[in-house]
Amino acid sequence: MGAPPSHDSLLEPTRMIDKNPLPFAPPILKHGDTVISQTPNILLYLSTHLTSPIDLDSSPSESSSSSSQPDASPLLTLSDPLVYQLHSLILTILDLNNETHDTHHPISVSSYYEDQKDEAIKRAKDFRENRLPKFFDHFEKNLQRNEEGNWLFEGQGASVADLCLFQVVDGVSYLLSLSANQRFLLITRKTFDLWDSSNSRTRI
Repeated sequence: MGAPPSHDSLLEPTRMIDKNPLPFAPPILKHGDTVISQTPNILLYLSTHLTSPIDLDSSPSESSSSSSQPDASPLLTLSDPLVYQLHSLILTILDLNNETHDTHHPISVSSYYEDQKDEAIKRAKDFRENRLPKFFDHFEKNLQRNEEGNWLFEGQGASVADLCLFQVVDGVSYLLSLSANQRFLLITRKTFDLWDSSNSRTRI
């Protein structure tokens, strides 16, 4: 899809492409003449514009060549109920992402961590002990329904939802400073397998 434009250039009304609303903040995706923002919105767009399954192993040049083949088809279409089932999981994964962020900024996103450290310690404790296990248990139950592999939907291969889950698990591991052994013990089995399988791929 090419390199994204700078945030400043997108916020200049004279540089905006006709009919695209001004983004409030990053992330911002520009694809052709279309400019969209908001993470869930971008992921919904990508779900209908990436070929199925997402190629995690080819080099960029090989992937570009294969995606131009006539048999390449969109992963999903907006008329397919699977797109909304997929997006339900994506929104839950983003809930985990937001709760992870809030452990460092439980009072105000504009205040430094040091200014709300006492509250952050309390929030992080509840997150580790209560919220995180609940999220991982939910993802584990969905992954267990696929008996053929480590992905969330049987027969679909790696999807946008799988890559979202990989990124959030990776971010949680970084935030909590988990060692490889701690990550294995904390994260439920198939969720860990998804993270491990994605992490070893050429394009990740």
